[in-house]
Amino acid sequence: MRWQQQRQYRTGRLIPCATPRGRSGRTRRRGSNDEAEDTSDEEDDVDAAADDEQEAEYEEFSDEDEELVADQEDLAYDEPETEDEDEDFSEEDSYDDDEYDSEEEEDAEEAVFSDDDFDGIEGLPKLKGGLDLDEPSEDDLRELEEEMGDDDLGFGDLGFEDAVQELLADEARQPIDVINNNNDVADGISPAADTSVRAYQGQDEGGYAANIMDTAQHGDSEFDSDQTYDEDAPLDFEKLMRETFSEEDIREIREEALRDSEDDEYPAVPYRTKTLGQLFELAGLCDLAKQLTSEQLAVEVSNIEWDPRKVYERTMFVCMDAIGWDGHDFTECCVGNGAVAIVVERDVEHDIPEGFPVIRVDDTIPILSQLANAFYDFPSEELVTVGVTGDTGKTTTTWLIRGIFEELSQLTGMIGSVEYAISTDRLDDDGDLWVPIEEDTTLERDTSRPDHVAPYEGKYTVTQSTPNGLNMHKILAGIRDRGAQSAVIEATTTGLQEGRLNDVDLDVAVFTNCNDDHLMTFEGGIRETQKQHCATMATMFARLNDPDRQRAVVNIDDPFSDQIRQAGINVPVVTYGITNREADVRAEKYTLTAFQTNVIISTPLGRLEIKSSLIGLHNLYNILAAVAVGVATGVNLKAIVLGIEAVDQVPGRTELIDEGQDFPVIVDCANNPKSLLRLLQRVRQTEPRRILTVFGAEGGHTSKEMRAQFGYILDAFSDYVFLTNNNPRTENAATIVQETVAGYREALLKYDDFPGMQNWMIDINTITDPPSDHVTRDRRIATQGLWRRFVIHDRFNAIRVAIATAQERDVVIIAGKGNEDFQEYHDENGQIVRGWFDDRVEARNALSKLPELNQYGLDRTELPWCFDPSMERPNRMSIMMDVDVREFKY
Repeated sequence: MRWQQQRQYRTGRLIPCATPRGRSGRTRRRGSNDEAEDTSDEEDDVDAAADDEQEAEYEEFSDEDEELVADQEDLAYDEPETEDEDEDFSEEDSYDDDEYDSEEEEDAEEAVFSDDDFDGIEGLPKLKGGLDLDEPSEDDLRELEEEMGDDDLGFGDLGFEDAVQELLADEARQPIDVINNNNDVADGISPAADTSVRAYQGQDEGGYAANIMDTAQHGDSEFDSDQTYDEDAPLDFEKLMRETFSEEDIREIREEALRDSEDDEYPAVPYRTKTLGQLFELAGLCDLAKQLTSEQLAVEVSNIEWDPRKVYERTMFVCMDAIGWDGHDFTECCVGNGAVAIVVERDVEHDIPEGFPVIRVDDTIPILSQLANAFYDFPSEELVTVGVTGDTGKTTTTWLIRGIFEELSQLTGMIGSVEYAISTDRLDDDGDLWVPIEEDTTLERDTSRPDHVAPYEGKYTVTQSTPNGLNMHKILAGIRDRGAQSAVIEATTTGLQEGRLNDVDLDVAVFTNCNDDHLMTFEGGIRETQKQHCATMATMFARLNDPDRQRAVVNIDDPFSDQIRQAGINVPVVTYGITNREADVRAEKYTLTAFQTNVIISTPLGRLEIKSSLIGLHNLYNILAAVAVGVATGVNLKAIVLGIEAVDQVPGRTELIDEGQDFPVIVDCANNPKSLLRLLQRVRQTEPRRILTVFGAEGGHTSKEMRAQFGYILDAFSDYVFLTNNNPRTENAATIVQETVAGYREALLKYDDFPGMQNWMIDINTITDPPSDHVTRDRRIATQGLWRRFVIHDRFNAIRVAIATAQERDVVIIAGKGNEDFQEYHDENGQIVRGWFDDRVEARNALSKLPELNQYGLDRTELPWCFDPSMERPNRMSIMMDVDVREFKY
C-alpha cells in the first residue's frame, strides 16, 4: 500500500563501532524498536568479546546494506530524483527555494558535512559535561588498546586501588566504569572516588552495600568504610543496617536501593547530607545563616521538601503557598515527622519546640530553588543542558534533540510534558526511577468499553511540564547521578515566570515561537499581551553570559525573534527558519505529505537531507530547531540526521497510528482554538481527499466563547466533524456540544426541512421519542449525514465511526487529548472520577476491526452506512462495538 511504501524512508543502519572501555557504547532511541546492547560484565576477555561482537554485526550486513552504509559514510546527500524515481518529491507538492539551482547542486558534495566554522560562532563551544562529539577513529582505538594492554580492568599493570588513585589524580579524565568481577565490596574507596569510579558488586547485595557505604562515609555513624571483608563470608546486611542506622534511615535506604536496583545499568545514587551551615554557604545565602546559632548551623539535613506528605527524619521543610493548601499550616505535623529546620514567610501559629531552627524569608520560592541546587551539588553544571521555550513545538523539539545526543551514545535525560526520563526509564517527581505503586489492570487490554469507566491505576503522570525549583534539581540530580551526560528541558512561560529555571545552568537556550495560544483566560479575556508573553521567554536568554560555552538558538521567522536575539546578545546566536534567507539553518527544499516530511537543509557546516515521519509544517520547524542545536553544540551532521530520523513518533504530538491501513490516523493534543486551527490547516496542506475530525471541548477548562471558536474552526476546515466528549467533568456533555455547535455556519444551524424537527444537532442515541415516532429520529440522522456534522457523545463510539468511514487518501484526526490517557467524569455525588481512556489505544483497536468489517459488504463512504443489496444483511454485527446493530445507528 502507499501508506507502507512511503514509510520506507530509512537511510540505513549505523556502522557498529568499538568504544573506549568504560563507555556503554549503546544507543537508546525513543520511538525506535531497536533494543540497546549492553556490555557484559562477566566476559573473560573484554577485547576479544568486543571484536567478536563487532565482526558479527558486520556479517549481518547484506550487499544492499553495505551500499547504503557507503552512501552514509560518503555523506553525499544528493538532490532528490525525478518524479518517477521519488514520488515524494513531485513538483506538484514540493517547495523549491529560488536559489536552489544547478550550480548549488554541483557543489553539494563538497559542501555537505564540512567542519568549517561559520559566521556568528567563534569555533565550537566548550561544553561542560561529557558530550562526545565524534566517534573514535581506528587510530584512537588502536592507541587505546595498546595503552590498556591485556588487563581486563583496563588499567594495564595498575592494581585496583592504584587505578582508583590514578583516576582521582587526573581530574580531566572521564568517569570510567570499573567492573569488579569478584562481586566483592571494594575497600578503601573514598567519598570522592564514589563519583568517578562505579563499582558493580552484584544486583542485590551490591546495591545495598553501595548505599550503606556511601551513607556511612557521608554521615555521622561509626561504620568503618576501610574495613575489608572475606569473600567467603558474605555480609549480613540486615544486621549491619540495624546496628548502623535508625529505622527511618533504613526505610529510606531500602526504598532508594529498591528503585535503583530495578535496572543495574545505572550507578548507585549517592546518599547526601549537609549541615545547615554548609547548605547556606553553598547556596550563597550566608545572610540567612545569621538567623541561626552555631548549634543550629551544625544540624544535619538529608532531605529538602515543600510537600508535608514527604517529610521524614532530617528534612528541611520549606513552607509554600500551593493550590488548595498552605505549607505554613503543616509545620507542627512536619516537626513531628522528623523535620529538623523550617523556612517560612510569616510567623506560624503552631507550637515549635524551643531552639528549633526557623528561617524567615520574604519569598520561599526562589530560596527553595537555591537550597535545592546547592543540596544536590549543582547538577546542571555537570550536564550539557538544553532548555527549549516557546508556545508550540517544545515537546517535539526536545525529543528530537534527545535523539541527536543519543545518536552519539550519550545517556540523556528529559524533563517535559510527556515524561521525566533517563534513557528509556521514567523518573518520578523526586528524580527516582518510577515504580507504580498500584497494579495497572489495563496493561493487557487493547481497548476500553463504551459507556464504562475503566480503573485508572498504576499509570505514569507528569504533574508539571517544568517542575518547581526543588523538583527540577531533584530530577536533574537523578539524571546526573545515574551517569547521564546531557539533559533536555521544556521551559514553559509559567515556569519561567515563577523562576523554576533561574538556578539551572543552560548550555543552549532554544526559542521556537511566540503566539497567542495561551494568552486567553477561561473567561475569554486576555491574560497578558503578546509582547509581555515574549518578554517572559526572553528572560531565559538574558541569563546566558558565557560566549565560550553557551549558545542561543532562535527561530528567525518568528516576528518576536529580534526581541529574543537582543536578550541573548552576550552569546553567539544560531538562527533557523524557512522564509528568512538569512537563517543559519534553513530549509532549502521540502515536501510535506500526510505520511512523512522530506527536507534538504543548508547549514554553515554543509547541506543535509532528512526524511522524517513527523508530518506538517510545524514539525518541519521543530526539525530545523533540533538541527540548529546540533550545529550549535558541534555535533557532526551525520549524527544529526540519524538522530532525528530515529525519532519516529512523539507521543500525542501529530502522532501517526499505523496499523497497515491505507489512510493516516493522527492523534494530537490540540486543545485550544489556535492549535486546533494550525493542526487542520497543516493537514490540509498535504492535500488529503477528506479530513474527518473527532473532537470535544473539555469540561471545566474551556469557556462558552472558546467552545464556539472550536465549532467555527471545525466547521470551516473539516469535511466530517464528529463532536464528542473530552473530560466533561462536572458539566453536562450535551451542553458542551451545543455550545460548540453554536460556532457552526448560520445556514447549517437554521436548516430545517421538516417542520417540528427542532434541533437536529444532538446525539441520536439520547433521543427519547416514543418507539412509534421514528420519523423525527430518522430525519435527524439524515440531516447530520447531509451536512456531515455528527454528534456522538461517547468518544469510544466516535473514534470507531470516524475510522470506519475513512477511505483511501482520507485523513482521520483525533484531537484534544494527545498522549493523555484518561477521561474525567462526575459521579452521583458530583465528585470527579478518572477512568482509563487512550485515543491511541482506541484508534488501533478500531483499525484492527476493519478487515472483519469489510466482510459485511457495507458501503461506508458516507454516513449513514448502507448495506450492499447484493449481499445478505446480517442480523447482528458485533465488530466495531459489542452492541446490536439496531443500537448502532450510523
